Amino acid sequence: MLIDMIHDNHGEPPFKTRYRDPATLRAYGYQAIVLPDALTVIPAAHDASLAPTPLMPVGPLNTLGHDPEAMIDARVAAASAAGMATFFYADALLLPRSIVAKRPADFLCDDASGRLCPAKPAVFAAFQDQVRELFDRWPAAAGLILRSGEVYPEATPHMTGNPLHTPACPACRAMPLPDRLVRLIEALHDVLITELDKLYIHRAWQPAIPGLPNMHDDPAVYRAIAARVPDSPNLAFSFKFTRGDFRHAPLAAPGAAGDRAPVSFNPCLLADARPKWIEFQCEREFEGKGAFPNFQAPAWGSLLAHLAHAVGPAEFHRRFSLWGWSRGGGWGGPYVQREEWIDANVYALAALYEKPDAEPADIATTWISRTFSVAQSAPATPALSELLLKSADIVRHLLYVDAPGPAAFTTPYARSWLKDDLLDVDALWSAAQGIAAVGPQRAEEACRQKADALAGVDRLRQLFDLAAPELPNKSQARDLANSLACLGSFAGAITHLFTGFVRFLQWSRLPGGGANSAKDALALAAADHLEQAQAHWQHHTQRHALLPGAPSVFQENSLWERSNACLEQLQAAG
Repeated sequence: MLIDMIHDNHGEPPFKTRYRDPATLRAYGYQAIVLPDALTVIPAAHDASLAPTPLMPVGPLNTLGHDPEAMIDARVAAASAAGMATFFYADALLLPRSIVAKRPADFLCDDASGRLCPAKPAVFAAFQDQVRELFDRWPAAAGLILRSGEVYPEATPHMTGNPLHTPACPACRAMPLPDRLVRLIEALHDVLITELDKLYIHRAWQPAIPGLPNMHDDPAVYRAIAARVPDSPNLAFSFKFTRGDFRHAPLAAPGAAGDRAPVSFNPCLLADARPKWIEFQCEREFEGKGAFPNFQAPAWGSLLAHLAHAVGPAEFHRRFSLWGWSRGGGWGGPYVQREEWIDANVYALAALYEKPDAEPADIATTWISRTFSVAQSAPATPALSELLLKSADIVRHLLYVDAPGPAAFTTPYARSWLKDDLLDVDALWSAAQGIAAVGPQRAEEACRQKADALAGVDRLRQLFDLAAPELPNKSQARDLANSLACLGSFAGAITHLFTGFVRFLQWSRLPGGGANSAKDALALAAADHLEQAQAHWQHHTQRHALLPGAPSVFQENSLWERSNACLEQLQAAG
């Protein structure tokens, strides 16, 4: 099955997106949609003491002035009319405060934490009741996806809850996380599959927490839990395609069969023969969220071809469903005005579901022709195809450190410095410290990688400039050119900031006193790069982000403080 989800940001207006129309997705080959947070709007969740009637929760399904139940009615009906199934998505443990408040001792931990206690049967019984009411209200829905590793009750203030792993009161302290997961999965299996004949997809995701077993990342933990729950074709487990969060997954060297699986692909996908959903972000939250081109077909295709080779083509479609997140994931911005760069991934995922070994270049060519109304043989097509095929590697080199370093920096994403629309300059500084501490060779590799990325961004802009005169939709061409201009100044700021930090740290490690041409050269290089970083950031925030079609501006937490502090030290040293 090929599934799509729009996950709007809590507390914000819903995204303006073409993918809210199921017909758009159906034309690409998608077979189902996912609606988040429906459990928070069922009648039993209403609490008149917390909000006017009808309740208007703050979750993604709410739009000011609209009835969230009516919104679900409309989306379920539209999906059905397009021949698509609907799934609901919920978090556990999460219950209406009005229900918990009636008998708090039956639901809450035996301490002052106010957490829902996984050792108390009333918690699971109440959750089962919520699920029954959900499907009583919308019986046409196909099933429920449930996550227990993260819960955000602050987004729905009429609800109370917590991740399954957090409570540790006298009643539940002795219950290991695997036991809690088995209890939850069995309870949902009983109501969804045995009683209601629906599909139950247990989302395995949980953040990595030291000392805590993790069924999302560890095949042994997953297998141990899966072995204790019913083996039903209506019970599937869902995993991000990466081990860990949605960050860059480098390709391994070709194996004996010639396939190239991503090094960090999730090994749980092949841990057993149970049905699996595989999760993909089409706007990647650690890589700009669709603000600029970031074509994922090469990486996704390598994974899916690897899986198809491992299990066989027929078994691939029986065992694996692909769950794309066309919009959403993470929090906040950047907010795009045009969805073309996202759409390339939405389209690619559908093409790869149909044919896991499809060539990324063929996918790109077909998408370009459809999106820009140009012939596949038109002069603009090869330029735009090259742009797409180069984009993911350029983004990787810009936003991660691939150069080997000390233990903390052996992975390409040792510490992310971009999350949603926040450029974490403190993390960038930390990465520069790690690289500079290893030695000059590694530092040169890392700085050269950033310079290559910036040159790559310039090449993307050149390719689009070559294609633009041939594109019939001039406003589309203008807007996308402006998104690339925005990328150019953003990439310039990152490249020069990282390089300036590395040069400053190298300068600070050399002994002072007397003539030292190497130290002087590092000081000049550091100052030049840091000043260029500031200039690029000014262009990004005060010029390029204001252009028609450009995404909203990226934010930073300490660019000026850290860069100015370095410049002041360099100036003081003379």
